[in-house]
Amino acid sequence: MNIENIIVSIVNTGSSIGKPYEEIIPVLPFGQQKKITFELLTDVEQAGVKLQYLDQIVTDTVYLEKESLQEIPTIVATQFALEGALGSAVSYPLDLEMLVTSARNFSVAVTNMPPQIRCFFVEGGSRITSVHFSEDVSKHSVTLNVSIPEKLDPGTIDRRIDFQAWVTTPAELDQINKLKRQYEPNLIPERDLAPIAAARVDLTLIPRGTGKLEILINNLYQEIKINSKEAVNFRADLRNDGTLTLFNITPEVTSQPLNWTTRVDPNLIEKLEPDEKRQVMIHLVPASDAGVGEYQAEFDARGQTGSEVIEASEKRLTVHISAETNVMATAGLVTGLIVLITGIVFVGVRLSRR
Repeated sequence: MNIENIIVSIVNTGSSIGKPYEEIIPVLPFGQQKKITFELLTDVEQAGVKLQYLDQIVTDTVYLEKESLQEIPTIVATQFALEGALGSAVSYPLDLEMLVTSARNFSVAVTNMPPQIRCFFVEGGSRITSVHFSEDVSKHSVTLNVSIPEKLDPGTIDRRIDFQAWVTTPAELDQINKLKRQYEPNLIPERDLAPIAAARVDLTLIPRGTGKLEILINNLYQEIKINSKEAVNFRADLRNDGTLTLFNITPEVTSQPLNWTTRVDPNLIEKLEPDEKRQVMIHLVPASDAGVGEYQAEFDARGQTGSEVIEASEKRLTVHISAETNVMATAGLVTGLIVLITGIVFVGVRLSRR
């Protein structure tokens, strides 16, 4: 007999996973067959072919075999453009995927990264130079770690570095290494990278410079006599120990003893290049009623790198005020000691002769 209104669908756990959702065969004559093509909408290990006809529902389970037409893995970066300060490290998470029917190995590599910047691949806490794909392992979560040195070519600071991460076959890796040797230390042109048949992702790194201001003072302690009207002078050197130019550096005494007066000369340095040093003089004038003892003042300096304020570590200056020496009393005391010692020696000699 002929069978009418046959409804065909592809299902998994009761839900349709095929495209089209269902196919209707108006009539299937006795002894004939009908071919229907479905597209799977999801990745499953098994699917059911569901037939509805007359008053019956029949589902036949079909187990699926994965097969890949890929020759190279896919590589995806969840973060492809990062910034990092000098002396720090940044990480690029990479997802690698490939379906294979037999085990295959691929190497990982980086191109167009300046030689001063070290980079390496990590998976599961260990450094790797290759990845392995098999029927059981189709995905890898790899991290590309980039270490930015504290000292870097000024031409690369605050500028984008465009580089590439690769997953390659041994033959393509040889080609990449050949291009590195050919163009080193320059960048490999895109026209030479484009023909390489390997998985590639383009990444960007921007090394950010750091601002650092240092105060250098050889002598933090000075001593004066009481009632001295002269200023106590300290010499300080302000040095830009960072990698960015500092602007509008203001050295100042932030804390001083009561009724003391202070002055810093100069009190403004408009510009200080990296590794440049400028001298300033700190003048402390004691109060008229300052007594014997130690007095301390705090010296600080700050500058700017764009919108960021850079402060130096504060220095503490100490001034010791001592009492005036009575010259006549000291001379009399010394004379008395000489007479006493002479008398003791004379008496000793007389006694020894007896």
